[in-house]
Amino acid sequence: MRPESIAAFEATFFGSLALGVLQSALQWQHLAAVASMQFVVAIQCTVFAVLIFILGVSRGRSTWAKRFLMLSFALGIPATYHLLMQNGIAIPTILALMQTSIQAIGLGMLFTPSTTAWLGGSRR
Repeated sequence: MRPESIAAFEATFFGSLALGVLQSALQWQHLAAVASMQFVVAIQCTVFAVLIFILGVSRGRSTWAKRFLMLSFALGIPATYHLLMQNGIAIPTILALMQTSIQAIGLGMLFTPSTTAWLGGSRR
């Protein structure tokens, strides 16, 4: 049985993805004006990949997916900082900061003793 911390991890990451969708919707006109269709497709593929990694950790007990999510989070920190410096305190920036905070909480759930034991356990 999955520990509660894994369910909380899954919920926080799905919640952060929902905030990302909201952020994209609020900035759609700006994104459409400055981004190509290839960029939009690349972003959608990235979001789909993140969903797969979330499910890989929460359903498949994948430690490499856990590591990938941690690396992706770490690589995203400079982008959040850049957004804050570029836009100041605006709604998209606040949403990005909320999204980053929620992801940090979710990643923290992966280091609880019950999750560590569960990820290290055998599959049934």
